[in-house]
Amino acid sequence: MVKKLSLQEYKEIGTETKFLRERLMHLDIKVSKGIGKSKRESDQLRTITIKLDQFISDLEKLMFSQYYGEAGCNFEVFYGLHELPNDLQVNEALK
Repeated sequence: MVKKLSLQEYKEIGTETKFLRERLMHLDIKVSKGIGKSKRESDQLRTITIKLDQFISDLEKLMFSQYYGEAGCNFEVFYGLHELPNDLQVNEALK
């Protein structure tokens, strides 16, 4: 039996990966400014970011192969506006 993610699950993963990539970029900038871009640790962060970018691209291709033409299946799932993942959003009831 072939399993497949729902379009909603792709959207949730897209939100998580956009957030993660943004945080990695901030971390890369801090480390590069602090120790230099040519250091091994800076290179390791860039390698992680490159692998994440490839993961995002591959998952987007899979999503389009399964849901192309359906409402909500577009590039914004993985590359659109950045928002906080559900578990990091402030609960309005707690304010």
